[in-house]
Amino acid sequence: MSSPPRLFTIFLFLGLLHMSFHAFSQQDWNIPLTVLGDSTRRSFGEHVIITGIVRDINLRPVSGATLSVDVMKYFDYTDEEGRYTLELPPGDYRLIVRHVGLVPVFKRLRVFGTDLLNITLVEGAMNLEELVITSRPLDANVMDALGGLTKLNVAEIKLLPAFFGEVDVVKSIQTLPGVTSVGEGSAGFNVRGGRVDQNLILWNGVPVH
Repeated sequence: MSSPPRLFTIFLFLGLLHMSFHAFSQQDWNIPLTVLGDSTRRSFGEHVIITGIVRDINLRPVSGATLSVDVMKYFDYTDEEGRYTLELPPGDYRLIVRHVGLVPVFKRLRVFGTDLLNITLVEGAMNLEELVITSRPLDANVMDALGGLTKLNVAEIKLLPAFFGEVDVVKSIQTLPGVTSVGEGSAGFNVRGGRVDQNLILWNGVPVH
């Protein structure tokens, strides 16, 4: 029962990640190359350690900042003291340092060996593309070929007249197109000419009628 929320969280995270990286233009990477380590002592095939502290303009450590190298191929988060550690092989990389409410920092790295890289973040805002979250997939009508399926959400039910302080859900269904009452004083209803025993009502996916 916990799989759908978990999958939704994963897809939401990937969607935000994809959107955030595409929000950066190529101009953001037109920056000087930062060389780390000694080029005369390059270690081929071995991982090196890049460490440092992320601070704001007041030299206060920034906790919880995200450091992403080559679109999360290597990444880390700063601790309470703003410290981070990246372990990666020598090579050329693109580093993005981000934190909520602070302007992202872009670094083009050429890593030869273990070195220290301190980073300063300044306050500001970053514009992202619009993100729309819906309760059903956009292609739900394609994945589920149910031509006779009709949905009535809670917001629509609340707008209907109440009887003794409560809204009659069955009576609410009779307000939908193609739904007619069996007769006065009866709780049954017909859907598009069908019989009463052909109706199926689901509450959160569970049959209730």
